[in-house]
Amino acid sequence: MEVTYFVRLYAEFEGILKDHLATNHPAVVVPDKPKVDKLISLRVKAEGFTLDPALRHKMETVRDYRNSVAHRVRASAPSVTLVDALSSLNRFLARLPDPIT
Repeated sequence: MEVTYFVRLYAEFEGILKDHLATNHPAVVVPDKPKVDKLISLRVKAEGFTLDPALRHKMETVRDYRNSVAHRVRASAPSVTLVDALSSLNRFLARLPDPIT
């Protein structure tokens, strides 16, 4: 069951990033079916802040684990708990500014 929530958590993270870019940075062109790495890079560039390399690494580990469980890859990535994934993704999302109205 945790794997299902893990995949869903990552999908929500992706959706939040897309919504944020559309709302706060409508001039930023988001490609069709962008990879989350691209969304993260677009957000960092649009807001001109530095992403802590340790956090970036944790987020990449979350992505790799999500991909391994979602696509049932044999050479699985290191396991990440749902709590650790939530913590890493929330640290990034906590820096999102309020939506522009």
